[in-house]
Amino acid sequence: MLRLLFELPPSVISFHLGLPSLEMIAALKEKGWCVLATATTVGEARAVEAAGIDVVVAQGWEAGGHRGVFNAKLDAQIGLLSLVPQIVDAVSIPVIAAGGIADGRGIAAALALGASGVQLGTAFLSTKESGASDAAKSRVSTAKDTDTVVSRAFSGRPARLLRNRVVDALLPLDEEFLEFPRMLEVTRRLQSRNGSETSLDFEFLLFGQSAGMRSAGSAPELLNNLVHETTEAVRDIVAEWTPSPSNADAIPVMGAECASDEIAGDRRF
Repeated sequence: MLRLLFELPPSVISFHLGLPSLEMIAALKEKGWCVLATATTVGEARAVEAAGIDVVVAQGWEAGGHRGVFNAKLDAQIGLLSLVPQIVDAVSIPVIAAGGIADGRGIAAALALGASGVQLGTAFLSTKESGASDAAKSRVSTAKDTDTVVSRAFSGRPARLLRNRVVDALLPLDEEFLEFPRMLEVTRRLQSRNGSETSLDFEFLLFGQSAGMRSAGSAPELLNNLVHETTEAVRDIVAEWTPSPSNADAIPVMGAECASDEIAGDRRF
């Protein structure tokens, strides 16, 4: 693997499912490359920093794809809203937030929690440039928040994926699954025997809980929209929380108007 990286040098290298050896990390950093690694807990984030990694990717429970847990049998299942600020407080390296972020509001929230950046995957799955099938793109862009589940059903390692016929059939057998990647080799045969490229009943389709928040389009369009949405979200928050000139010390209350002025005052504490 190292030999291939040296032949086709990337600018950034990101590790998932645990950490590489310290020797590999040192060899990569010697080349001047930026090295990232995923963490799903504060403890994992501290291990990432201690290993000399440049940036930690905080993966929330909402994220699609394989869970980045170091130990597949010990998943704390921490959501992004809780995970990001705790990791930010625990490490000195930059933190990238990943999981359930689909628009500018999510990006603004992650930045407010202390993240230096964000990582989006599912949002790009239904774009024109994506290699996913048309059936998969359509399914992802119309998904509900309850359409995914975290299971070892297809690969033998916890992953958030589409809940389909195969997943439902295998869920009760969780303890009997083969280890990763042997389980994936078995289910790949199952997918190939299905014979239909458009059927998703046998598809190992990975996506997150916010999939349905984005419609199809091109990747450049999506990027531009995300920048615009984030700017608008930040402006809206600043405008909402800026005290009025008549009461500069007051803090506006975010939420619905209260019926009673005696209780709510002027929507201010």
